[in-house]
Amino acid sequence: MTLRWYDWKLRTKLLVCFGSILLLFVVVGLLGYRQALHRNASNTVRNYSDGIERSYLKARFHYLYYYALGDTTEYATARKYLDTLIMEVNEMEQYQLQSPFGDADMVQLSLALVEKGRLYNEKGNEVYVLKKQELASRNSLLAQYQNFYNTLRNSESKDAALVNRLILLCGQLGEYFNADDSKCLSTAQSTLEDILGRFSFDGTRAQELAQLRQTIRETLETKLAREELGATFIATSNDLTKTIEIHDARLVSVTDGMMQEAILGLIITIILAFVISAASLILITNYIVRLVKSATARLIGCGEGNFINDIPKNIQTYGDEFGAMARSIASLVVRMQETLTVIRHGADEVALASEQLNANSQ
Repeated sequence: MTLRWYDWKLRTKLLVCFGSILLLFVVVGLLGYRQALHRNASNTVRNYSDGIERSYLKARFHYLYYYALGDTTEYATARKYLDTLIMEVNEMEQYQLQSPFGDADMVQLSLALVEKGRLYNEKGNEVYVLKKQELASRNSLLAQYQNFYNTLRNSESKDAALVNRLILLCGQLGEYFNADDSKCLSTAQSTLEDILGRFSFDGTRAQELAQLRQTIRETLETKLAREELGATFIATSNDLTKTIEIHDARLVSVTDGMMQEAILGLIITIILAFVISAASLILITNYIVRLVKSATARLIGCGEGNFINDIPKNIQTYGDEFGAMARSIASLVVRMQETLTVIRHGADEVALASEQLNANSQ
């Protein structure tokens, strides 16, 4: 037999209605808690991203001074910020792998940012090594250039062609030191090769020129390698900047989407809770008031002597308190009807006997 809702006890009805409302408000609390978790996760990823960006921008600023001027103190400062960048990168990677925030694209962007940050650090270290080698070669070349220039000033050579070529070589080397341009150094290397090919030297001068030739070649090779790596380093830097921008934009989009979804869920759940509360209050109140009024009216009628069994049969089938009350009132009416029938029958017999006595006495 199927249990109908009006067969439930009144307490059960109230517990189900208000329990449903309470459950909806629990859902509201869980949605709010979930929203808070999303906000905290978003803030955590944002903090990591901001930390990476700050460290990167500061390191890049000091890198530029080291790269352009060769100031090693600037590299030490850049290295400090790079260490912070690597720390932020490692923490972001660990966080996104253990408790990923956002969809798969968001996680992939975070991991791409981690990869680009590490690549920037690696290229920076390579640039530092090559720049250090270039500075050592340049300082060695500068010392040889100054020595060669002083020797040329004190030279008493009568070969005008040789002297002119040597002066040209000194000028080209001086231009390289002033402009720090690999083209100037390459031109000086060509001039020196031309001098060594056209003129013959011996003794100290031959050794000086051979050593100068070796130093120019090493300096030029190191400088060209550093410039090539520098171009890669700049491209890596630009790529990291672009990745940070894309990551931040995606983070804002994902966070806004989650917040809007959570707010919409909260609004729907709260509205649903109020609708169910109002509907439950109206239905339960009408149900109770209607049946109580019917029972009261029937009892008032019984009190006035109107013992008519007009209680609806469907109400008497209810399994709750009101069904039991309806059945009790119906039973009371039936019993009173039976009692009144017996009394009426007895009264009729008494009246008949009285009439017979009166007739016999006459």
